Amino acid sequence: MGQSAVEYVVTYGWMVVALVAIIALLFYLNIFSPARWMGTSNTVSGTTTFSVSDFTVTPGGAITLYMKSESPYRLNVTGVAIQGTNLTGLSPAAPFLATPGQRVTVTGNSALRGGSGDSFYGVKFEVFYSVEGGGQHVDSGTMNGRLG
Repeated sequence: MGQSAVEYVVTYGWMVVALVAIIALLFYLNIFSPARWMGTSNTVSGTTTFSVSDFTVTPGGAITLYMKSESPYRLNVTGVAIQGTNLTGLSPAAPFLATPGQRVTVTGNSALRGGSGDSFYGVKFEVFYSVEGGGQHVDSGTMNGRLG
């Protein structure tokens, strides 16, 4: 009976060792990294009033957003926030006017930091604005991309 147990452990033990080695190899090759399956473009999704065709973020947090107003109204943009933190050094300086269909390049410093090539997913993106003669509104969505 003891010999049968030893044979069982030896037979199936090698299989467990091989399985652990294969899984370790897959992790080493970054097969399970979400960055491997992500496209090369940076995207913002979920926004309705403003569309973002592209953006760049440096490892130090400097960001450039290529935005377009999708609203039929004139909007006063009062701020842009990423991860709940307003961009500093915003250019054009807030508040600035966005007319219907206008494309605007917005630059500033964000709280996003990391190494070059690092990926980020589901980061909250917000644009604060008011319709000319109206109240404050927020257009929010999520950002996915890589630090350049």
